[in-house]
Amino acid sequence: MENTEDQDINGTKHHYTKEEKAKLIKDNKLRAEELVKQLNLNDDSSKKLRTMVKEEVAQRKMNSYGSNNLPAGPDIYDANSIILVEGRADVINLMRYGIDNTIAIQGTNVPGNVIHLCNSRKVTALLDGDRGGDSILKELLLKTTIEFVGRAPEGREIEHLNREEILELMETGIKPVLEAEFINERISLIDFLKRNGRYNAYRK
Repeated sequence: MENTEDQDINGTKHHYTKEEKAKLIKDNKLRAEELVKQLNLNDDSSKKLRTMVKEEVAQRKMNSYGSNNLPAGPDIYDANSIILVEGRADVINLMRYGIDNTIAIQGTNVPGNVIHLCNSRKVTALLDGDRGGDSILKELLLKTTIEFVGRAPEGREIEHLNREEILELMETGIKPVLEAEFINERISLIDFLKRNGRYNAYRK
């Protein structure tokens, strides 16, 4: 089996193959469906129960990071690479699909312990496709040296993306910083870095 193409970006200590990730996702889905079948629920109740099961599985594994208890995936302390997201709901959604090396910034101001993490790990920022995501990206570019950026489609949020959309984003939507862009503002990311004296920090 070959390791997944995005291993350097995801960077979890488990080094899941594509087959292993697919099996984890399938196993969680089957457990939820079996429970629904046993309880003989109608379609509406089935959907609600599946959602509750997925959220419960995620929350049982939820970790926290630092004295400010930032929501994080279970691999946050051990992974060589981490994924920065905006909020707790983003962490939960990514964990549903086997992405466990996440940490939420919880606001537009980047916490000091996240800045420290960015100095010691390989970092991907996975942000919403709106002005809030643009604002957080600016803060990250000014205060840290992240390596990769991924954005949800324009007007969408990471927490609302489904499995197929998450996988597509992880496989094809993540770019090195100098190839990334602001979504809702008419400014080049490179121009922004140059204007703030940060361009050289991101040049390879």
